[in-house]
Amino acid sequence: MELVKKLDATKTCLVSLDVKALYPSIPTKEAIWKLEDWLTEQCVELNERKKAKIYAKSAALCMNENYFICRDQFYKTTSGTAMGNPLSPLTSEIFMKSIEEEIEKQGIMLKFWARYVDDILVIIPNEDIEKTLEAINNIHRNITFAMEKEGDLRIAFLDLSIIRNSNKLEFDIFRKKTHTQRTIPRMSKHTYGQKMAAYCSMIHRLLVTPLTEERFKKETSNIKDTAVENGYSRE
Repeated sequence: MELVKKLDATKTCLVSLDVKALYPSIPTKEAIWKLEDWLTEQCVELNERKKAKIYAKSAALCMNENYFICRDQFYKTTSGTAMGNPLSPLTSEIFMKSIEEEIEKQGIMLKFWARYVDDILVIIPNEDIEKTLEAINNIHRNITFAMEKEGDLRIAFLDLSIIRNSNKLEFDIFRKKTHTQRTIPRMSKHTYGQKMAAYCSMIHRLLVTPLTEERFKKETSNIKDTAVENGYSRE
């Protein structure tokens, strides 16, 4: 909903940027340095700063022990952050923040820049798109942004479909073509509360997204159909 409030209908183009293979592309050593810098910034006393160095060394130890098994063979990844490592989201986020700071420093940060992990939505004049993409792709050798422009006067960002209609923007719930309604099995080992949390999330999204009456009814029906498909009643 916060994103919806910030968007307005402009003559400039909505563009989606996506970091190619974020986790495998993060340089671990640099990410740990950034983590240590971030930890140090949070510290005021000297003793706390010493702890920050210890935490950074501990994080480096955890991040560099990236072993996995494939077909009974042991392998060690030599670059990137490991999927499933609890530290990977934190170090990747801190590294991406440093990329954004460098973009800001070089004076190429766009007026509207909304990022969630590796997905970014920007507003940019059509004539500046290619030049801006080239500039931000030169920020770091490991980080490459892929770009998607508006198509058929609409663009998807996360679970939101943004539609340009004359001089205003409209919104809809976006689902990939591979989406299936059988997502919350009734007989799964998740608790009842966890299952209901999924429906509560969908209902909350329905209520806070400014949908037209037709799209509101369509999404309500979709939620109910999902419930039925997973063994619940429409009520």
